Amino acid sequence: MSEQFTTICKLLNAWRGLPAYQLERRADIFFALYLPDIMKKHPKIEVTINYNDIIPEFPIQIDNTSYSNKVDYAVFSENSSFLIELKTTLKSFNIKQVEDFVDKINKEYCGNSGPNKLINGVNALIDISSDLKYINLKNRIENLPKKQKNIKVTYILPKMPKESNRINSTSKRINTLIENDNIIVITFADIMNVLKPLFKEDDLARIFHDALEIWQNEPEVSE
Repeated sequence: MSEQFTTICKLLNAWRGLPAYQLERRADIFFALYLPDIMKKHPKIEVTINYNDIIPEFPIQIDNTSYSNKVDYAVFSENSSFLIELKTTLKSFNIKQVEDFVDKINKEYCGNSGPNKLINGVNALIDISSDLKYINLKNRIENLPKKQKNIKVTYILPKMPKESNRINSTSKRINTLIENDNIIVITFADIMNVLKPLFKEDDLARIFHDALEIWQNEPEVSE
């Protein structure tokens, strides 16, 4: 089985360098597989979750309409909710979009009532949707932990944006968001450190670790 997983990661590595191929859309299941370990061991998170607490492509209602924006994962622990965006290339990381997203969450979903407002918005989408998949989403939501006190915006990134002395640089702006406790950033290096102790009992952890070591850098031109 490990040989097939190795081949999958080699294909993902080769194909991520092709036009229009989005690695995060294919690799998101690998990140989800280890998300409980990642979140338990990250110093700014340290929560215990199981797979039922993770909802992929979670919809956030737009202005009480039938439209929504999707986040890659929503994670609901006993005390906190996490809206997680996965980026497998820094080229798709737009700091202005991040700041706007954080601003929206802080304004519309701040405080202890924030998680409930988030869930209420999803329930409104469920009520007006004819898509049967929303019934599955409703069932998942009904079984979530009920005591979340706040919402934390979280980004999984290949690495931190390159340091720059420019006043308005991406690195300075993201560091400000982190210092003000507005976002949490998990880098591929952070995930690799979580995976290392699992090597002895988990071949996939080793294979995924080796893939992340490559994916933390932008694709190169293949020969």
